[in-house]
Amino acid sequence: VARTGAWTEGRPTGARFGTLVHAVLADVPFDAEDEVVRGLAQTQGRLLGASAEEVEAAVEAVRGALGHPLLRRAAEATRCRRETPVHHRLEDGSVVEGVVDLAFEEADPFGEARWTVVDFKTDLGAGAPDEYVVQVELYAAAIEAATGTPADGVLLAV
Repeated sequence: VARTGAWTEGRPTGARFGTLVHAVLADVPFDAEDEVVRGLAQTQGRLLGASAEEVEAAVEAVRGALGHPLLRRAAEATRCRRETPVHHRLEDGSVVEGVVDLAFEEADPFGEARWTVVDFKTDLGAGAPDEYVVQVELYAAAIEAATGTPADGVLLAV
């Protein structure tokens, strides 16, 4: 689990807040100025019926994410995808479907291509529930199967 440091005690939580943060992170330029982040958060907040407190907390969460080394790497990556639907058939025949928050491809230290799959989480406390870890691992497996390029999953607490 990677952390942005943007989480503060008492900030808003819940599904609407998570949806708001995800919506802003889906569209915000990696090099966005504060007014762009705030404008996107206010627009998405109106669409979701979010409170002013939720919008302000989302602005801080997104600022923290944009400053994190993972998103700095994504900004420089050779390929980058946001909010990308994936599906993957497992060995037992079951199908996993989901939407990847962020995936980017870059060269590893040996010059080989590698994907990093990032799943944003607004509700991570001290640790990550097993289902979150499994989710990001399945997303990485889906990206790896689709591209033929190795992939790693990372949970980013925003």
